Amino acid sequence: MPARATVRTIPNKGQGLVAIGGTFREGDEIISESPLGEIPGTLMEIFDEDSFYDARHRKNGLHVIDIMVGSMSAPNRQLFNQLHSTDGTNPDIVLHNAFSNYSIVEGQHMHEVRVYNKISRANNSCEPNAMYSYNSTTGLGALRAIRSIPSGTEITIEYQALEEDSLRFKTHRRTKLRKQYSFVCSCTACQASTAVGRERDTAGVQAKQAELDRQSIPANGGTEAARVQRLVNLDTYITSLRNLDIRDFKLSNAYVHRAEVHRQGYELAKGNVAVHCATCIATNTPWGHLEQAQNDLLKALRNNSVCYGLEHLETEEICDLMAQVARLMVGIPLP
Repeated sequence: MPARATVRTIPNKGQGLVAIGGTFREGDEIISESPLGEIPGTLMEIFDEDSFYDARHRKNGLHVIDIMVGSMSAPNRQLFNQLHSTDGTNPDIVLHNAFSNYSIVEGQHMHEVRVYNKISRANNSCEPNAMYSYNSTTGLGALRAIRSIPSGTEITIEYQALEEDSLRFKTHRRTKLRKQYSFVCSCTACQASTAVGRERDTAGVQAKQAELDRQSIPANGGTEAARVQRLVNLDTYITSLRNLDIRDFKLSNAYVHRAEVHRQGYELAKGNVAVHCATCIATNTPWGHLEQAQNDLLKALRNNSVCYGLEHLETEEICDLMAQVARLMVGIPLP
């Protein structure tokens, strides 16, 4: 299959990825490639994670980055050395081009790092048109379009996609990007003089506050009042994400969280402990709660199929949750 993305010089940005050979539709895979090198969690866990990005300051011992680079094939090492860097050292190349994946394996937090030939060329935007993901089954990294990308358009991803950064004021995002990646973000959302930039700040703060409010209420509160408040906060959070036109994993996760709250409503209603109140958003029948949970999981599935594709563990986990709810709906007890 001919390449549909190429590396080009982008004005005021250096090199970047540009779509070629036609428009990418929402959900299309743009690039799929093996990493040039990777540091698996089994290796990373023996080091302090905070020291990883300060590797340039380490003076003693062989650092994990040197282990990764030393294990590369000669062609991959040559490609690695061609990636953007401010000083040409291995740690600096990783700092500016690596992708991190976090997972929990047997209760341990694992931090994995990968560097790619083409994927690492994608520049940042706080309103990206693509998303990166790693498929642990295939061992491949991928970029997928999360909105339409016409031919000739730059392909961008969000370097700070987690809620604690993505939903903060533009001044926070720009400061952190400048500190870690040595550039000043000039995307539309970061330009204070634009209406988009001002609206992004306002909506982002609302979304962040709604998520903090949700997290402040114990998930196992056990009362209908607590459940309904979580539901209200999630509704606000999801609405804010949609107003921001955020279509990545944050939206999928929010739908899954709301489905969990609906499923808790099923458990409460089944036990006849649900409180009938004017502020209740969901119906108080067990079936109604499950139906709403299934609807939210379907929304999460649709969004994940765009972000990750159908053959990905993140998407398969949502399918498993849908199967559990479906069994409850037909009266079959869960194993």
